[in-house]
Amino acid sequence: LVAGTFTLRFDEDAHVYANDGLATDVLRVAQDGSYQVSSKLSDGPIPVFSPTHPNPTRWYAQTTARFYWLPRPGLLYRYVLDDEPAAIGQHRAVAVADGTALVTASGDGTHYFRLAAFSATGREVASTTYRLQIDTTLPPKPTVLLSKDHVAPGEVFRLDFSNNDKSPNAKKGFYVKLDDGLLYPVTPPLFTAILYGGWHTYTVRVFDAAGNFSDETASVFITH
Repeated sequence: LVAGTFTLRFDEDAHVYANDGLATDVLRVAQDGSYQVSSKLSDGPIPVFSPTHPNPTRWYAQTTARFYWLPRPGLLYRYVLDDEPAAIGQHRAVAVADGTALVTASGDGTHYFRLAAFSATGREVASTTYRLQIDTTLPPKPTVLLSKDHVAPGEVFRLDFSNNDKSPNAKKGFYVKLDDGLLYPVTPPLFTAILYGGWHTYTVRVFDAAGNFSDETASVFITH
């Protein structure tokens, strides 16, 4: 109904149920989305798009971001990347006439790309603020526990694991693979059995909200 930036968020208790007679929850990943609505190029905030960081609600591992906007004739643009969404200061902003900017965040955390358009007399006529959330730090390795490390072929044993990431960027869920197999989403504890003798390795992987991940392994010997 009005111009501005809008966010679609998924709550922690969001579900998508399959029409299978059992109401199986098939929702595995839910990512918030941000949308900018503009009625005219001359009204409201400056519509800005970032192909490298397209969603202001997401965390990204890339520290360098590129922005595009449609420049309006007769206006000069200034931009700055700051840790606070404050008004732009002309003494420290970069002046450009075209509609592109390349900025690099100083480190992890929340940063703000502030863009303003100025008339020929130096009056600010339009502006926008775009949030960048950067996280380049790997999450801590998960804890992996085996109920037994020597079992007979076909004997069921328990694999348990926990996420040690306590940061705000922590992401729920675990992925597990056996030896050089594929990673599968798994909920602990995992009760499993192996038919083939020898040493076998389980790898447990955890992700954070920016896509960084860490692995931990545990080995079990299957007696012949």
